[in-house]
Amino acid sequence: MVFEYNEWYDISVSISADLPIYPGDTQPELKPFASIDQGDVANMLELRLGSHTGTHVDVPRHFLRDGKNLDQVSLDQFWGQAKVFQLPVKEKIDREAIADLNIQARDVVLFKTRNSELWELQGFQRDFVYLTVEAAEYLVEKKVKAVGIDYLSIEKFKSKSHSTHTTLLKNGIVILEGINLKDISPGEYFLFFIPLRLKGADGSPVRAILFKQTR
Repeated sequence: MVFEYNEWYDISVSISADLPIYPGDTQPELKPFASIDQGDVANMLELRLGSHTGTHVDVPRHFLRDGKNLDQVSLDQFWGQAKVFQLPVKEKIDREAIADLNIQARDVVLFKTRNSELWELQGFQRDFVYLTVEAAEYLVEKKVKAVGIDYLSIEKFKSKSHSTHTTLLKNGIVILEGINLKDISPGEYFLFFIPLRLKGADGSPVRAILFKQTR
């Protein structure tokens, strides 16, 4: 596919030792194990992080025992026409909040909420806006390709059923979590959010880049 663009936006968050993580996840560690200043021939880092660190994708294996792992999901799932919708909701994104949006089959739907302001705060924030299962069911009906939200989980904090995740994942809709849409205007874009090639993984950090097309 060939397209031209004059604007691009990195909507990933930077991975660092003080990056907020979902409670219980692995705190990222980035520590040098080779340094030119200490006589080594090169600078190199040792990395320790979870598969759902920062900006990341969830694939079916994350919540489904027999769901597809990262190797089994087509790379085609991780790019496409994206629509950013800004929603003024305070607590949750329900079916009513998205029923009148221009959502079409195979869209990558990104929700911009007050969550994007939370990245400026220290530590994990529990009162983030989440997607309800009814809204997830609506997105399944619309046959979208992927759904993204601007904090570390699409699910209500401390959910016991994880029904939003399972509703989307069992229908082949990958989930993009941990994006930052603070400086992004609502509208149509092209998005790449390519995961690491981690064998058998349930998810992966990604670098998510939005492009504004000129044609």
